[in-house]
Amino acid sequence: MWSVNNMKNFVPKFLLQLGLLILISATAQAAELFPEDAYSGYQADIKNGETLYNAGACGSCHGAADNHDLLGGGLKMSSYVGTFYVPNLSNSTKGIANWTNAAFLNAMLNGVSPKGRHYYPVFPYTSYAGMKPEDVLDIKAFIKTLSKSDNKVDAHEISFPYNVNAAMSYWKRSNFSTPRWSPGKDDQLARGKYLVENVGACGSCHTPRSTTFGLETDKALKGGKGLTGGYAPAIDASVMAALPSPDAFIKGVLVEGKKLNGQPIVDPVMRKIVKQTAKLSKSDRLAIFAYLKGSEVKIQKQKLTVQTCSANVTAATNTGNANTDALSASADDFIGKYCRNCHGLGQSAQGSFPAGSLSAIAADASFITPGSPSTSRLYKSILSGRMPIGGTKPSQGEIQGLADWITALGSKQASAIPAPVASLPPRMRKIIKRDVMVRAALADVSGQSELDRPFIRYFSYRSHYNGRFPCETEKQYSKRQSLYIAGLNKMLNSVSLGARLVVPETVANTKELLVRVDIRDLGWDQYQWDVLVNAYPYGVDPHSDPSLSALTKETHSVLPIMRSDWFLA
Repeated sequence: MWSVNNMKNFVPKFLLQLGLLILISATAQAAELFPEDAYSGYQADIKNGETLYNAGACGSCHGAADNHDLLGGGLKMSSYVGTFYVPNLSNSTKGIANWTNAAFLNAMLNGVSPKGRHYYPVFPYTSYAGMKPEDVLDIKAFIKTLSKSDNKVDAHEISFPYNVNAAMSYWKRSNFSTPRWSPGKDDQLARGKYLVENVGACGSCHTPRSTTFGLETDKALKGGKGLTGGYAPAIDASVMAALPSPDAFIKGVLVEGKKLNGQPIVDPVMRKIVKQTAKLSKSDRLAIFAYLKGSEVKIQKQKLTVQTCSANVTAATNTGNANTDALSASADDFIGKYCRNCHGLGQSAQGSFPAGSLSAIAADASFITPGSPSTSRLYKSILSGRMPIGGTKPSQGEIQGLADWITALGSKQASAIPAPVASLPPRMRKIIKRDVMVRAALADVSGQSELDRPFIRYFSYRSHYNGRFPCETEKQYSKRQSLYIAGLNKMLNSVSLGARLVVPETVANTKELLVRVDIRDLGWDQYQWDVLVNAYPYGVDPHSDPSLSALTKETHSVLPIMRSDWFLA
């Protein structure tokens, strides 16, 4: 779907070139089209067509609500430029019954209709363009074996200038550069790449889009708004590598219709996709997982020896697996809607509240007191309105649903939730205490000019580092640290009033967990900093710590060090 929120940035440049494109677009595109008699005698492999039809989940958009193989179309997609209606793809006169092989190839591989008009990129032909032509025709042959539908689909309702054919010609020149199919390796990764990038068009939903609806390839598969309006989560290598077993994806997601956290998928389109991916062979599903992970994967026949740390974590995080009732599903939806976009695994505020699986949250005594919403930190943050920051706030009914879930945990605690503290394994990294950061800042500020000290402030990543990931090593954490650093730098410069880019200085001997800024570089004075101080919930009385008191005097601020996770959130 052309689900773009900021298309206005695209309009001026487009209008300037529209006239020229009207003159040249048809000629430029025609040279690439398949001639009318192309592949006219091809003998299709219907079995292969069925496999690729399921891998592409064609019925998820074109199929009826209760039958993904009845390809009557009609699904409505609303966007900035207008409303799209998914066409009838069945083997009827209202669908593709009269299409030649060349017409079908031009649609799938070139994004051009039998009438010569350019398709909108709600139809992911930019992915299909890398498919083998014979595979495309095998899908067409399989579609002919399915039931026909006489459903007449409404015409798209697209506003000017996007309803002009040349608009898509212009878009293609900037965004349609998919390499055409060519023979290559025949191994697991190559098969996975073909199924993910081309047949399945996974990036069309799971990769963010630019303001002109082109794919942001530098953020491939890192999650975005899907073509049908739902949120498509990240499925890149970092997500796949973090899974305890390939089965969580190749079976849990692609067959059983579960999210990676074990809860059921509720998005109706994704549930239809699962009905088709469940029909794929295990080798194809494993190939998809291997490509997403970035390395070949083989399923071990023998039972793997589980390390002590992993075993303990499994014991601790399996505590909520029995919570499959309606309250648990509702709570998981709540966390997904209001928390995981910032606090989910790999997100900017993960360290302050790791919003992973619901079972892990239920076992985290720092945020949940089973049976007692009023003393649960998660519930109190929501009820007070402090969270979520910005965006839509949860309704009273949703908040009550969260409270009901926490209350229900109390009755299950004895049998379902063993003491989480006792089951946690020894940490792989030592906890860094606050006074370590304070002493480091005091030593650092002492090396600054006395005239500069009143303007020196510090941001600490200590809370991110400490976190609640006992099995995570220093090396594993360092991969996340770079994300936090980038996030803080971006946030600081987004609120800076200064003329130059500000990059905080790392304080020595702090494992890069403490950085220094001069608020004058941000164009700030004491007043702007005090606005943050007044809203900051984690302040400590300077008189409670001699080192903090000394730092306060040097910087002329009651809050010389601020938690980066709070600032980012």
